[in-house]
Parts: sequence; C-alpha cells; structure tokens
Amino acid sequence: MPLSLILLLLISLTTSTNLKIIPSSSSTCTPHICSGVALHSDPLFTWWDSGSYPGHVGKRVDIRTCGFTTLAVVTVTARTRKGANKTCPGLFSGFMNGGGFNVYSVNEISAEEIRAVKCDVHWIVTGYGDCQ
Repeated sequence: MPLSLILLLLISLTTSTNLKIIPSSSSTCTPHICSGVALHSDPLFTWWDSGSYPGHVGKRVDIRTCGFTTLAVVTVTARTRKGANKTCPGLFSGFMNGGGFNVYSVNEISAEEIRAVKCDVHWIVTGYGDCQ
C-alpha cells in the first residue's frame, strides 16, 4: 500500500471522530447533543405491548439529564446482546416531552418476544439547551 494512501487513511480516521457543533448565527440557544443506551433490562422503563399500535411494542427512554430546553430530534436503533442469530425490530420515535420519548417497533413483535431477544435501544438526541 502506498505511503500516501496510508497517511490519508490515518488522517481521515483521526479527524472523523471529532464532533463539532456549529450553532446557527441567528440562534440564542446552545446546540446540544446527548446519547445513551436504554437497556432491555431496565425495570422502570420496560418494553410494553402498545395499545396505540396493536401488534407492536413500545419503550420509554428517559433523557431528563440531557438538559434540552426545546424539543429535539431523535435517532434510534435497537441491538441485541443475545447473539448473531437474533435480530431486533426497526424502531421509530413517538411521543416526546422534556423528560423523554417513546420508541415503537416498526415490525410486529410482542413485549414478551422483544424481552427474550434482549433488545437495547441506542439513541442520539440533538437540539438546544441554555436558551436565552
């Protein structure tokens, strides 16, 4: 492999991990990013069979410690710890307020099934905090 290609790869790998938040020039709020994992085993916010979306499941994700002062944008995915032969359903985010948001399965699955697969919710929320 040519030395120039190796250097280019090293530079791109080291710079791609740096996250820079660029505020809007007209905004008086501080851009904010918060992320985490809502564990499948959380006894307070467990998976439930959704009444709003029959045949699907929901789970509450707590983001109170993130400090958002405006509604934020949520990105979610699920991953299992069970093994490569098991998969988690796709997710979408629903009801959101300052304390958290709900996620729901795209695919049909029961709460009992998703708990058995041990699907954790990995999430990233972006928005604003410290608004003047």
